[in-house]
Amino acid sequence: MPSAPAVSFSSQQLAAIFSHDIFTSHIFQFSYQFWIPLISLYSGLRPSEVAQLHLEDIRHCGDIWYFDANDTPPRKLMSRYSLRCVPIHSALIDLGFLVFIDELKKADEKVLFYELWRRSELNPAIASKRFKILLEEVGVMDIGLSGSSFRATAFNVHKHVDYNETITREIFGFLTTNLTTAHLAAPLSLSILQKAVEVLNFSHLGVNVISPVKPWVTGCVERSKMLRKMKQAVPGINVSDEDLTSAVTSMPKLKKRRM
Repeated sequence: MPSAPAVSFSSQQLAAIFSHDIFTSHIFQFSYQFWIPLISLYSGLRPSEVAQLHLEDIRHCGDIWYFDANDTPPRKLMSRYSLRCVPIHSALIDLGFLVFIDELKKADEKVLFYELWRRSELNPAIASKRFKILLEEVGVMDIGLSGSSFRATAFNVHKHVDYNETITREIFGFLTTNLTTAHLAAPLSLSILQKAVEVLNFSHLGVNVISPVKPWVTGCVERSKMLRKMKQAVPGINVSDEDLTSAVTSMPKLKKRRM
């Protein structure tokens, strides 16, 4: 089994992170603040691999939805071993990931997180800086912790249950130990990979780390901006979902963006 790719989070640290208003109340400026940590935790994808996802990379075969990690320009991967398909965890679907994708399609977007792109160049450092601020706000500041720690935490689940090493390497995009086998072997089926992804339930931590997370709904970004304005105007105000929906509905529609 390969070594962990970074320092992993503890159950207490994950609980602190996912109790932040970004996840419990959808108070954020950009959608990547909500989705990149969750996708990284439940897929094993690197933060940069998540950040560069295009809508066409969210695919399905039958009833299995999956991430297509590829290096089609302008995307970039660490190596050819990073080319892989990773099924989308049921937890992400339950949290409204496909609702988010449908929303982007209706807006005619090309990428999942347009705020991280400058023309055709990805700038993942933007997300890294904001995540560092989140860690400081929740008091999770141990040395070595970063956005890559979600992937490390996911990897440690496979290590904890002593999961099949070949499957683990394919999910996480690690260099195989047998170059001949890597060259000759056919890709593992999505059904096999799906079972491997669903193992990422973090039950060994003894807590449901994402139980505080509020599922994504259509209009989350606009709702977040409106709620933040209301709280700035009237500190401590409690706003019902109905009032917030009404306020968002009255907002002028944003123009569609293109890369």
